Amino acid sequence: MNNRTLYRIPEEGVIKGVCAGLADYLGVPAALVRVIALLAVLCGLFVLPVALYAALAIFLPVAHETGRSGEDGVTSARRLSETAQTLDECEQRLRRVERYVTSDAFGVRSRFRDL
Repeated sequence: MNNRTLYRIPEEGVIKGVCAGLADYLGVPAALVRVIALLAVLCGLFVLPVALYAALAIFLPVAHETGRSGEDGVTSARRLSETAQTLDECEQRLRRVERYVTSDAFGVRSRFRDL
């Protein structure tokens, strides 16, 4: 059985995060849910989608970003932290390469290679 819970995700939402929460629950892109909702409003079903959105915005609990986890069990906060650490390591390597390329030793070695 499906053990996922339906939440609002205001951080990823345009208005209240209802479409983002539905998209996360269904496993589809949020843009797809937004387009379907917009088409429902524009095709003459104005009252039903707006009333449903308002009800969900009021009654759905807000998802806490640090508590939500993906399919692999890793929270987005941890994934963001690991990504920041990787970027810091890459930046340090880039600084070392830049320091070497702009040094006098690099110029001398490249001239010897050209001989």
